[in-house]
Amino acid sequence: MIDRKIRYIFHKIGVPESQPFKPDPFQIEALALVKNYDVLVSAPTGAGKTWIASQTIHSYLTQKLRVWYASPLKALSNSLYEEFRHEFGQSVCGILTGDRKENPDAPIIVGTTEIFRNQLYDAINKGSNINTDLVILDEAHYLNDPNRGVVWEEILIYLPVRVRLLLLSATIPNAEEISEWLTGIRTVPCRVVRSEERPVPLKTLFLFPDGLVTSLDGKKGLNHRVKNYLNSKTETWNKDYEKMDFGLIIKFLRELDLLPAIFFLKSRRDCNQALLACPPAKALPETRKQMKNLLEKFLNDYPHLKGHSQTGALIDSLVCSHHGGQLPYWKVLIEKMMNNGYPEAIFSTSTIAAGVNFPARSVVLLESVRYDGHELIDLTATELHQMIGRAGRRGKDNIGFAIVVPGPHQNPQLIYDLNASTPEPISSKIHINFSMTLNLLFSQEPSDIKFLLERSFAAFKKSKTMPLIRERWKQMLSELKQKLPEGKCDTDDAYEIIANIRKMTEIQNIIEKPDHTISCEHLIKDFKKYFRPGRLFLHKNGKVYIVFRIYKYRGSISIGAHDIEKSVSTTENTLKLEPVDLDEVQSLFDYSIKLPMYYSPEIIERLFDTVSMVRFKKINIGFEAKKTPAAEQTAKQMLSLLPCGDCGHMILCHRQKRGELNKLLREFKSLSTKAEAMDGGLWLSFKRHMRFLKETGFVNTEDRLSPDGVWASKLRLEQPLLIAELIRKGALDRVRPEILAGSLAPFVWSGHQNVELRLPDTMDITEIQDIFQKILYCIRDIAATQRRQGFYTPVILFWPVVALYLWSTGIAWHQLLEFVPIDEGDMASLVMRTSDHLKQVINLKESHPELASAAESSVNLILREPVYISRQSI
Repeated sequence: MIDRKIRYIFHKIGVPESQPFKPDPFQIEALALVKNYDVLVSAPTGAGKTWIASQTIHSYLTQKLRVWYASPLKALSNSLYEEFRHEFGQSVCGILTGDRKENPDAPIIVGTTEIFRNQLYDAINKGSNINTDLVILDEAHYLNDPNRGVVWEEILIYLPVRVRLLLLSATIPNAEEISEWLTGIRTVPCRVVRSEERPVPLKTLFLFPDGLVTSLDGKKGLNHRVKNYLNSKTETWNKDYEKMDFGLIIKFLRELDLLPAIFFLKSRRDCNQALLACPPAKALPETRKQMKNLLEKFLNDYPHLKGHSQTGALIDSLVCSHHGGQLPYWKVLIEKMMNNGYPEAIFSTSTIAAGVNFPARSVVLLESVRYDGHELIDLTATELHQMIGRAGRRGKDNIGFAIVVPGPHQNPQLIYDLNASTPEPISSKIHINFSMTLNLLFSQEPSDIKFLLERSFAAFKKSKTMPLIRERWKQMLSELKQKLPEGKCDTDDAYEIIANIRKMTEIQNIIEKPDHTISCEHLIKDFKKYFRPGRLFLHKNGKVYIVFRIYKYRGSISIGAHDIEKSVSTTENTLKLEPVDLDEVQSLFDYSIKLPMYYSPEIIERLFDTVSMVRFKKINIGFEAKKTPAAEQTAKQMLSLLPCGDCGHMILCHRQKRGELNKLLREFKSLSTKAEAMDGGLWLSFKRHMRFLKETGFVNTEDRLSPDGVWASKLRLEQPLLIAELIRKGALDRVRPEILAGSLAPFVWSGHQNVELRLPDTMDITEIQDIFQKILYCIRDIAATQRRQGFYTPVILFWPVVALYLWSTGIAWHQLLEFVPIDEGDMASLVMRTSDHLKQVINLKESHPELASAAESSVNLILREPVYISRQSI
């Protein structure tokens, strides 16, 4: 049944007449501008932005220039790679994702945005040029993504000016603001090309439970018939979502010629449950035959999909589901089926709207909420526009439809309001993390890093955003300087004041603590930043020594050192060192040398000869020998290294714990995340991360990476320090590849979901249990320090360790899912992300060759069917 007021709209349904392709004005404009400018294209989903990219690539190929096409999703990268191979030829196309690496030297590279960001890091570190002439950033509105937007922004900041930039995005309200920012930081004018018109018109409908269809909107807001229905108390399907008759909804849509349709639901479980409510459907014999032929051919290539639980729904009911909980190959099959127009309906989570090229005649909205991993939250205008943007296929439909269906999590008024609203403006999501800090310090001076951070979109927007927070931030800085007018520390940096107060408290606790043996272990960690390997110091005997290591000996701290004037002797590649107590150190020198990984008398003698030719200054650190217990004496010596000792504000900072100063500093802490987006906030956050890296030995006192920091910078991961600590403490030395895969898995899983393992009693997992306990022990201190200083530390769960260990031993996929009961898509993601982590460890070939070799073996063990995406064309 169709509301008589909108019957004329249904007469428009049909396939447009075939005619030669004619580019739209915005496409022609973009092609003309990209020759001389950076270009940001903002247009609705399906408007034809990829055509602009392909024509630009053609132009660059004729000039023998290179192109890098970066997309946010592996699936989208795979799809584009196949399109480009067909259009440009296999020999000129390559792909780089976490799953695939083919023809990496090709003039056209398609890959994920993170891979390109890592290549930029490598180029910066090596002081070389990135090997491309044009970068196309697809789905540029991902700048607004809370978790991944930082990657897009880093690329835009680091990208060399000589490389042309083409950004393709869904509609961005503040595109001119982004263009202004890019012009400012790149000194190359950036032009905005807009298109507000959809290539296929869209009509939003409301479907009543009895099958009546009407317009969602009326003359004055929401349609009055929809309002009356929502205000009624009639018992309808929206009262019991579990019993919603999806088969009936599809029947209504079939009768109205509104298929194929994409149903958006809030969870994977809802998508899979919806399949069960769909009865067998009629189809033309030729269509069903073609479906079966495609399926048969696909299953011959990927036999592990035979017997898939959703095959029956696909063939018999002409419906399927598509979400992150499914195997990669199954999703590829579904996409092939949909691109051929075979299924009538697909049930999906909102992720399909975020970049997968997957249009249909209609989009069905059953909820106005989405699940963010923790709770149900309302859709945003951007998310809604991405979803309904899939309605209406260019060249296949004269009109597209968004159909609102009532349900327990449906708010038609919100859908109406969001549809009438423009998408949310892009804001900066850049934030400092340890991986970024390590990589910037590898190749940049801190002053240069400060300049880079001042180029961020967050800094650009500082005068336009968060005025109240920014005003309070400036006010607090002013109050801080007033309270500490003669402060010995940097009173412009509240984080430094907070860090010094914390250190003072810890040292005083050590002095007052009766168990000095335990305290000594804590102090070694702090002293290491002053006595790094390679540091020179003056002994009280007048001789110059070089530090090789620092360690605990009989409850005190000793330095393993060598007099540079003495001859060198080694035993089994181990240098014989002289133990030096701290009270024997007169002063440090401001000079360090890089020590080799392996020692020989000849190498060390040459280093010492070099040192003897250098003039260096003393740094008096005020060590005084006192007749106190060793750890207490050491702690007091540590106090002399803080600027607090002779500061006139000592009592204010360290005695008045409930005073106004500490109250002010607590407010600084609470605003720290929001403050990153304000003037200087990123720089202060960077300094805070750098101080932590100093405390933990990854950065030296000269604000440069230590030897450990150099190799740790190659671990471009979410938790580089925790994994680096495992490596540094030898937890992963000489472990078998199967154990190594399991050891990295818990750092991959970002959720808190625990899983009850269902292992047979006969299965012995003692070895992997032991390594898990070793992991927890080795990262205990650094993780506790991270938490204490307000840095995020993930929950380390046991079940991912077991899952990757079992998978690497060759266990069958179905058995793995029986023993570790999670969605097969989640398990596939866990395997692939663990593979990504292992590939980062492979990068440590120079510093840790045995570990890198084991990581390479681990990758080969876990990249197998059914999770590994084959290199053959799919």
